[in-house]
Amino acid sequence: MAPRVGLAGPAAIGKIVCQAFARAGFRPARRGAAHLFRHGLATTMIRHGASIAEIAEVLRHRSPDSTAIYAKVAFEDLREVARSWHMAGGPI
Repeated sequence: MAPRVGLAGPAAIGKIVCQAFARAGFRPARRGAAHLFRHGLATTMIRHGASIAEIAEVLRHRSPDSTAIYAKVAFEDLREVARSWHMAGGPI
């Protein structure tokens, strides 16, 4: 059985992911590699009905503002769930 030790620090996951990406020949266009997973997780949670508070708990954020960065939703996703709004002059 291998010994269980903690991660070296907050950047440890990012380093592990970067190494895995390098082995796979993948180079992310932007931001840190771990950010891709955090953003993907937050987006998936939103699509399954999770609240910002629930996402913040999973991502271990203290501030909802930090979570909002990861929880951005694409406009195409919003179009799928948006209702038509009717005004006096007709639909928008």
